[in-house]
Amino acid sequence: MNGTDAKKYEICKTLATGGTAVLYKAIQTSLDRPVVIKKLHSHLISDPNFTRRFELEAKAVASLDHENIVRIIDFGSAEGNYFIVMEYIDGPCFKDVLSSRRVISEDLMLLVAREICLGLDHAHQRGIVHRDIKPANIMITLEGQVKITDFGLAKLTQSPTQQTVASTLLGTPLYMSPEQAIGDSIDGRSDLFSLGTICYEAITGMQPFLGDNYAAVIQNIINGGINAPSRIRKDVSPGAEELIMKALHREPGKRFRSALEMARAIESLLGQEKIASSRERLRKLAAGEDDCASRARRRGRKSPRKKRLLFLGIAAACVVSMAAVISLNPRGIGNFVDAFRTIRTSDPAPPPADPIFAGQGEELPGVSMAALAEPPPAETAAADTVDAAPEAPRDSGRVLENSTHHLSLPNAEETRKAEMEKAKLVQQPLAPTEKAAEPPERPVTEKSAAPPVPSARIEAPATGFVDVTVEPTAEILIDGRRRVVGDRLTMLELSTGTHELACRSEGYRDYLETVQIKRGELSRRMITLEKLTGMISLETAAGARVFVDGVFKGTVPLGSPLNIPVGTHRIELMKPGFQTWTSAVYVPQDETVRLAISLVPVSTAE
Repeated sequence: MNGTDAKKYEICKTLATGGTAVLYKAIQTSLDRPVVIKKLHSHLISDPNFTRRFELEAKAVASLDHENIVRIIDFGSAEGNYFIVMEYIDGPCFKDVLSSRRVISEDLMLLVAREICLGLDHAHQRGIVHRDIKPANIMITLEGQVKITDFGLAKLTQSPTQQTVASTLLGTPLYMSPEQAIGDSIDGRSDLFSLGTICYEAITGMQPFLGDNYAAVIQNIINGGINAPSRIRKDVSPGAEELIMKALHREPGKRFRSALEMARAIESLLGQEKIASSRERLRKLAAGEDDCASRARRRGRKSPRKKRLLFLGIAAACVVSMAAVISLNPRGIGNFVDAFRTIRTSDPAPPPADPIFAGQGEELPGVSMAALAEPPPAETAAADTVDAAPEAPRDSGRVLENSTHHLSLPNAEETRKAEMEKAKLVQQPLAPTEKAAEPPERPVTEKSAAPPVPSARIEAPATGFVDVTVEPTAEILIDGRRRVVGDRLTMLELSTGTHELACRSEGYRDYLETVQIKRGELSRRMITLEKLTGMISLETAAGARVFVDGVFKGTVPLGSPLNIPVGTHRIELMKPGFQTWTSAVYVPQDETVRLAISLVPVSTAE
């Protein structure tokens, strides 16, 4: 920003850079307070789809005034730069909370969900669906207040106008509703499905629809079933499980009817006492203070005290075993010690890394407000792009091979021979240049071989996908090559980079777009082609009724020329006392045909 806007806001630093915008932390000089500025990338300004979406975000959020929704302070454009100014949130995003704690307590998650429901209800009552509810878009202030951020994907469901533009499949795949994933119309119940996914992940430590890549995640959401939370964590209460599974029902009609209904269900489940103490508990959650969630977390990780007890138990068992061997064969202690040293000095398997839980998912272009709580390591970092592919959670703790070491006890004759050989070696030391013969390596059988360690991260393919729905039926082309003639191009795999998408149909304006394909992402386009039209301007007797192809269009004088599709049309003018005028008129594209008609009076019979 420059000029007047540069005087109003003093940029402090870059918080994050995403696919469509960059986030700055700034100071509003007039009030001396921190704010966040979201500025659209300059190379996107020429694209009316991006600027329209950017303006839509500003207007949508500006109409909302609720304690559980981030406030918008300013919006505008300066020297071709579009920007939004929002309040600065001092606190972590919920994604950070889940990453640091793995799981949180059931009650605490439901308290967070209740606050989200209240904010969503406020938006839904005003016809606004968020469409990208995910942990990175949920903030918790240091005062213990939950706030929903980033309405960049919001949809005005009650908008009176219909625009002929392509609507992209927006949102983060891991938290999408089935109807959003397949491109159907959505309402507030789609946000409740996304919230149910967050609750499931927070309570169980697992994402319900995790897949190897973007397409797999979408298929899991549309077709895959999920395990009940109690099958993963035995202490999940029946009430919480029923609430989460209802929010995650694939049929919108079987979910909660509204966000307010879900909030009331949570209140009935928790009780007034827990609701009253919610602010303090959420404050502790934002501050990273321990609560009962740590007990759930320790269920997956043994405490140091338990580890010490386990080690002492193993050591005691070894001592007892050694004593038994010595009692059976005192002279075989040397062989036992040698075998024990061999096992002890063998290279142990490396311990697994800390569990990794996928919380980022494949995001399509858009800027996440998660950057407010997690500044990137460098000056800029990707805030809203998709991870190449969601990461699969791994079991914590050490994985032991399912194998057994067998120690054979030597008999007396073998022991005597072994001692004689040792005596010879002691009496005849090796020369300095000689080397002791190494024992033959023990062949590694297929059973005892260490299993391959799976990769901690599944890399996404170097391709992406595009899915196109067009109305009416049209010829769909990618990079100039015809792919299909119809109304749907399904899950076409393309190399990463830019591709030209074109849709052509006779009588309609050609649709052209440059599509950016990113690794592992699905880009969906829902296109309504615009009819080619022209105009007819009429000058005739006042009061004449105008019909085009038998359809009444108005009475002369018309307020403006008639806008009708390109082609030949039958025009009729009717007025009492005059003969009906009829003619076929060809209307060319983007041109106005002017007709001056003198109606003929009807002659009266003698």
